[in-house]
Amino acid sequence: MAVPRPTTSGSSGNRRSGAPSQASLGSYVPQENPVWPSYLQADTQLIPLGIHNLPFHPDFGARTVSHPNLVSFVKTVFDDAKRWNPQSWKQTGKYVENKVGLEPVHISQYMTKKHDRWFARYNEFYGAHDQHWEELDHVLRDNHSDHEAEYTPDVFDHQCLVKWNQGLDEAERASKMKNISMEITQMYHKMEGLVTNRVFTVLLISGYRTDLAIDPKKADNMSRQFIVVQLPVALQNFPEEVKQRSFTSTAMQYQPHQPKMVHGQAEQLTLAQQTQVGKSLVQGYYASVEQIGYHSAPAGQTVPPKKSPYISWCMSTASDAGGQIPKFFYKFAVPGKIAQDVKFVCDYIKANRGTTGWPVIRGSG
Repeated sequence: MAVPRPTTSGSSGNRRSGAPSQASLGSYVPQENPVWPSYLQADTQLIPLGIHNLPFHPDFGARTVSHPNLVSFVKTVFDDAKRWNPQSWKQTGKYVENKVGLEPVHISQYMTKKHDRWFARYNEFYGAHDQHWEELDHVLRDNHSDHEAEYTPDVFDHQCLVKWNQGLDEAERASKMKNISMEITQMYHKMEGLVTNRVFTVLLISGYRTDLAIDPKKADNMSRQFIVVQLPVALQNFPEEVKQRSFTSTAMQYQPHQPKMVHGQAEQLTLAQQTQVGKSLVQGYYASVEQIGYHSAPAGQTVPPKKSPYISWCMSTASDAGGQIPKFFYKFAVPGKIAQDVKFVCDYIKANRGTTGWPVIRGSG
């Protein structure tokens, strides 16, 4: 996720706590009703989830409040994401990435009209783009935050706070998904000039669809798709045990744990992280939906070679950077920023292809 930057500096956007401000999130208060009818709505204001709105996790402590059922929650999120169709929004332009592989990538841009605007981009990868399903799955779905922190230039750290490991088998059956992962994670972004760094806390849910079927009458079939959803989370009502895992201090400064543990292994701070220690943070809020599909023609269908198979990538996002960055700035900055992510990901894949732990490309696409 590339965070838009103001064209002028001097606005620090400091905030005394991690709670949303009235200016940034209207009349937000933690929701008493744990169950929402929908978690993805393009025509409503962006509101973060509180602890009451999330399925119970043992790290939350005793069940002193009601929580949504895990299976129902996950099913609702994926049902929303399967219906999510940014290409039905207003098209705002097109962006051409100079070259990926042997050909330019054409990126279409869309946005909604109301409240915290959602912006979207859509592109397709054909054979000449040299992008492969296994690699895109590895980067965009598998350990999503780890890879995002590597390919996004302004992300200097990230941290997983809570990960759900139980009850997902039943959720997979109910939502017709597989390989579901669900966790609360934080991403730390370095801002330019005098603008204060941002931290975004999200619930990250990803998985593969199992309900796709080939229609022999169609020349274009999506036979595979994985979905990655990020929803904003507000930590103020979470237990101290969870908050203490964060690299955000109570004074809203970047204070990583030392030694820093990454997937159970102690790691030294990078030079980029060392230069940010002790610097102030502003809590931002962010939501996104990514839909990556593999398309091919059924046997016997005649289509142009360029069009089959191909991979589609649709990414949509709504965000509030908090502080004093004006919202109208996003209208102009976000489309270009999210389009840049296509190049970031493709360059990252090219740089790592063939390295230890990188997936083996099995075939076309």
